Amino acid sequence: MLRLVVIMIAAVAALIGAPFARAADKPAVPVYAVYYRPEANGDARLSAILAANLIGRFGRAARLPIDAYRPGDLSHYAGAVVLTPRDPKAPTPQALADDAVQGRPVIWIDGGDGVLPRTHGRDLGLTIAPGPGPDPDAVIYKNERLTRDRRSPHIAFRFNVTAPALVLATAEGDGAPTPWAARSGRLIYLTDRPFDYISEQDRYLAYADLMF
Repeated sequence: MLRLVVIMIAAVAALIGAPFARAADKPAVPVYAVYYRPEANGDARLSAILAANLIGRFGRAARLPIDAYRPGDLSHYAGAVVLTPRDPKAPTPQALADDAVQGRPVIWIDGGDGVLPRTHGRDLGLTIAPGPGPDPDAVIYKNERLTRDRRSPHIAFRFNVTAPALVLATAEGDGAPTPWAARSGRLIYLTDRPFDYISEQDRYLAYADLMF
């Protein structure tokens, strides 16, 4: 596993499909947005900090309140990480979901509100499957089995991947394997916040590799 970590760190910039590394239209000093909603327990803020730290490889990160988003804001940044809220009663602004599918490199981490697949899933090839979400204990990524601590919140739903999307990682350990991460164009979609209960063999490694 340590070898895997070394390989990830050394080779990240050359990986095919990396959304931020391929941003040919980014400005001379790129700034990437990290959209999130502060939560009472501080989880979202910590997740935003960890996401911003990884973005430091490419430029500067701006942590921004998701509820202040206005149409077109994303066009001012080289790309974005979107940490959607866990509360479906107060979902992500629809304008952000609409702008996220316009071609900017975006990593969309679904906290459970499901705004993106519900409104753009058919075009993206990412649709929510019927039934409850899984509580997996592992993520399979590039033939590596990475752990997922079950103290993490349940994944809100399973989803189906069809063209033009491609499965990048699967979740296992609770029923049939289900997509954990997928790519559609320059958008990477995760069904799970990878920042909860991180360990040295955690699925966070998959997230970090996908970013680069």
